[in-house]
Amino acid sequence: VFFFPSKVSVDGIIDKIMNSTGILKSGLSTCPNPLIGERGLKTKYGIASYRVPLAIYQAKKVTDLGKNICEIGAGLGRTAYYSVLMGAKKYTMVDIPISSLCQSHFMLQNFNREDVALGQESSVGKSIKIMGPEEFQKQSENYDVVLNVDSLTEMGIDAATTYLKHISQCTKYFLTINHENNEFSVIELMKNFPDFNRVYRSRCWLRKGYVEELYINTRIS
Repeated sequence: VFFFPSKVSVDGIIDKIMNSTGILKSGLSTCPNPLIGERGLKTKYGIASYRVPLAIYQAKKVTDLGKNICEIGAGLGRTAYYSVLMGAKKYTMVDIPISSLCQSHFMLQNFNREDVALGQESSVGKSIKIMGPEEFQKQSENYDVVLNVDSLTEMGIDAATTYLKHISQCTKYFLTINHENNEFSVIELMKNFPDFNRVYRSRCWLRKGYVEELYINTRIS
């Protein structure tokens, strides 16, 4: 027999999540709403859309692996935001122009201008860097972990392979959360990169139909 409380405190649940991850210690907004008309649960922290728990989950995963993080296809930038609040020293976002514009707007609303490097600006001493795919392919910085969520299998196989070629040269860990209903899957592509050993492969419990995989690069210590 299961007994459920007649009323669940959403704020209480969020309090526990934010406290356990250290997000509340930052003193910054825990559920920022940069877009008008955002829908979700109304909380004392703001509107919590379904993207909030996803971003917090992803941020916890990557910050446990390292503090210099790169994300390919960063959406609005929520995972980057929560990662910085969880202690990431540097977070690089790589995306197409319209997405980078949205990320820039979000980051500049929530962080000081001097903390954010846009486009060709130097990222030295800054915690957030936003760049395009071409710049990512040309730069030589190494990362603790590269994250890709709902992105790699959405592009053409040639573009995805080009990304993975550079990822294989610049990161120790590669964390991917993608579904497998497109023309190719991440696990198929990774067969072409033998330096990456798979640490685990499992269902992503927060996104139905998505697979979470973590790879470690044996060439980079």
